[in-house]
Amino acid sequence: MRTDKYTRNVKLICPTCGCTNFEYEEPVTIVRCVSCSREFLKQDLIQANDENISSHVEEIKKELMDDISNQFKKIFKT
Repeated sequence: MRTDKYTRNVKLICPTCGCTNFEYEEPVTIVRCVSCSREFLKQDLIQANDENISSHVEEIKKELMDDISNQFKKIFKT
């Protein structure tokens, strides 16, 4: 089973304006929205996107469970 197909890049969205472009410097602690200039702590932006992130996690879980089920069907097929 290829595990790389379960990798996702989730775009974080500014809760103020909906923009997905941010500026930051390494190491990332503060990010600034390119559109509205609102600044966030990295953790706060991630928390503000919790619903979006959780949706992607649930999608990956479903795909993984379907793939595992199909693998078992192939293994135990008579």
